[in-house]
Amino acid sequence: MIGCILSFIASAIGSVAGFYLIQNTEIQDQYWLSFGYGCLCVLAFVNLWGIVQAWQKKRSFGLPRSSWKDGNMVGVTGKIRALKAPIMAPFSKQEAVMVDYSIMFPRGIDSPSDNRLCFGIMRTPCAVEFEGQSYKIQGMPVLTELKVQVLSPQTSFPAALEFVSAAEYQPMLNDPTEVDRAVSAAYKDSDGDVQTHFAVPDYKLLVVDKMKAQAGDNLRGLNPFRGFLLEERFVPHDAEVSINGTFLASQNVIDIGGGVNKPTHSLKIGHGASRSNWPIIKASILAFIFTSAFVVATYVLAMLPRN
Repeated sequence: MIGCILSFIASAIGSVAGFYLIQNTEIQDQYWLSFGYGCLCVLAFVNLWGIVQAWQKKRSFGLPRSSWKDGNMVGVTGKIRALKAPIMAPFSKQEAVMVDYSIMFPRGIDSPSDNRLCFGIMRTPCAVEFEGQSYKIQGMPVLTELKVQVLSPQTSFPAALEFVSAAEYQPMLNDPTEVDRAVSAAYKDSDGDVQTHFAVPDYKLLVVDKMKAQAGDNLRGLNPFRGFLLEERFVPHDAEVSINGTFLASQNVIDIGGGVNKPTHSLKIGHGASRSNWPIIKASILAFIFTSAFVVATYVLAMLPRN
């Protein structure tokens, strides 16, 4: 949230500065330049802020357990396990503790920005083992750190058809506010039981009925998924993970929720993620590129001839 507020402030300051830099020049009526300058200012700031966030994540893994205090950003590595029964990933049928999925139609020239026919977020109560102790996991990050699963039509199509036929979907309306609210609540959920599914109002006709009609196509050598793009990301039950989150001492909980509002909360598969310097290197490279571009743009605008 702090990062979003600071980004907005950087955008406003950059746009105002760009406006004054072009005043009394031949391009003073090109107001889009001031907004472009503001966007460049934001990109430079965001990537500089990214270095700070990457460093905080890296540092959190070195924080000794004995020094943890309520509200600390901590990093842990260990096995993540369901406290009850694992959930099943909808298309691959793998045991999991967290899942997000979507069914989309292929993008075309006239496709809307959101081309999802249906999507969902699922989670079951889980805990991570770290240094001989078990810490309950609260919330769920956006699973962008995980690879999207490549699904085989022959093995995954029956599972996909079964899932979309049985799932209870809420309609995706033209006003995205309600959907955004539900998705945000799913990422912040504290009890761990999450089943959030959304679909276009006529999804039964567009998805279920169409998939049923194509159910036997693989027997004729055709791809039964034709017309659909399926994406699935999940955290496997009993997987080794690296987690960044906020320690809640009174509950012995590590909160990794918040979605895009908590970019320092994250989950990656594998123990090695905690030792990787790549996030810091990547953030530094991007910060150098955009900061350099911002400095050059500032110099060019400042050197323009004045009336």
